[in-house]
Formats: sequence, structure tokens, C-alpha cells
Amino acid sequence: MRKHFPILSTLLLLIIFFIPLKPKLDLKIPKSYSPGSLIELDASGSRGRLSWVIIPETEYKLIDHGKRVLFSSPQSINYIIILSGAKGGRIISKIYYLNPVSNIQNSNSNNQISFPSLPSPINPATLLALSESFNNIATLAENNTFQTLDEFFNASIFSNNAAIPEQEKEAWKEFFKNLQDYIQKLNLKTVREHIPVWRKISQVLKNRNTPEPCPNNTCPK
Repeated sequence: MRKHFPILSTLLLLIIFFIPLKPKLDLKIPKSYSPGSLIELDASGSRGRLSWVIIPETEYKLIDHGKRVLFSSPQSINYIIILSGAKGGRIISKIYYLNPVSNIQNSNSNNQISFPSLPSPINPATLLALSESFNNIATLAENNTFQTLDEFFNASIFSNNAAIPEQEKEAWKEFFKNLQDYIQKLNLKTVREHIPVWRKISQVLKNRNTPEPCPNNTCPK
């Protein structure tokens, strides 16, 4: 009886060899970055011919045959990275996001600045409305709606004022006075630098839990 195993094994190897491999994208990207630091994007685990697009456009250096990218950002900018891979006649792309370290996170980690206390009792509806207000202004800023810091701050004041019912405005005055001092200590210079801070404030307001937000149903009506 003739054995066909060597022939069968050879045929299987030939079939596997001639099957075109699909491109694969595997990017290691930092969770955040600090302005002025060296940023590395590592796609060594990817398969195929890679191409990179960084938005906004910035100069970068390709190393390891295009598998890794190095660049530095002098300012706090929210980047979009589009990585594409081509192999075997197929092309795939993925979008990644890279944001600067929040100045609020930096200051809190150093215990230099404390977030101002919220008024008490507190109306959860007002808290949510203010959270959405800060978040909406940050979105407008990302879309380059504001050309100057004055425009940015005026829009923030108008939006926040509209989020607070008239009968609660007095109770929130101390909070916003302290918040203004808090932001000034962060020493932010541009509208774009304020975006992650506004996002963080929105998140803090949304997630802030107090033992008794409205004890004995004392929330302002």
C-alpha cells in the first residue's frame, strides 16, 4: 500500500503558502500626552504596507520601515490618527484618537488645586444641565466656533446662566467665583487648551455624588 502523506502535506503547504494574507492593524498608542514630549505610535504588530494620516497635519518621522511613527506636539492638540494597511489586494483602515493630558488631572495629581465645592442642597437637574452646558461649549470649541478667549468665556457664561433656574442663581454664585479662581490657576492660554478642562468639569459635575443631594425633598422647585 502506497503512502500519500508526504504528498498531501506538500499540497497543504503549497495551498497555505499561496493564500494571500489579509492586512492587519495593531496600533499601540498612548492614552494621552504632555505638550513637548516625544510621542510614539507603534504599529509593529500590524501586517501589510502601512500608511499614516495625522490630523491636524503635523511633521512626523517614520522608522522601522513605516511601522512606527515619532513626533512631538508643542501645544495641547486633540489628534486624529488614521492608520491604513494594504496586503493581498485588500485595504483596511482604523481611526484612533490622541488627546493631551488634562490640566485638571495634572493639578489634581499634584494636589495643588482643589475643585470647588458644590452648593447644598443641590438640584440634580441643575447639575446635569450645567454638565451638558460645559460639554456643549467644549464641542463648539472643537469645531473652531470661537476665535478668541473672550468669545469662548462669554458663550460659557451665557450657556451656564441659562442652565440654572432663576431661583437657584444666588446659591451657585460662590461656586462659580471659586471655579473662576480655579481655572485661572491652571494658567491656560488658548481656547483649545480649555477644551479638555471643560470636558473634565462636565464629567465631574455629572458624576459628582453627595451623601444627600436633596435631603428631605428640599431641592429648589
